[in-house]
Amino acid sequence: MSKQSDYSERDMSTLGILADSIWQLIRRQRQDRTIETLSSAIAQSPNAVIITDLNGDIEYANEAFVRSSGYQLGEVVGKNPRLLQSGKTPEQVYADMWARLEQGKTWPASTCRSMTLVPVTPP
Repeated sequence: MSKQSDYSERDMSTLGILADSIWQLIRRQRQDRTIETLSSAIAQSPNAVIITDLNGDIEYANEAFVRSSGYQLGEVVGKNPRLLQSGKTPEQVYADMWARLEQGKTWPASTCRSMTLVPVTPP
């Protein structure tokens, strides 16, 4: 039964479906490993990282943020990063920052508590 002619059209179709399913599973496992690697990199970064939703509300902050800000994660999730305002920074700096972030540009660390703010939009 090693000849291809010994296999029916249905057999070939079933093998094709099985091969496609296996390939999709392998691809998904590779994607999961990539996501785990990137998540670990963000969590372990020595730089503070904050991830917000499209409304600007904090969804995630890493341990470096907790150390540098003094806030615990539970205190900032769901809040706007405005809570970090010291009152010493001119309002124009914040206006410039939000304008850059809304354009998808980064905000340099030197102007914001040693943090770099990077807008991330969902795929």
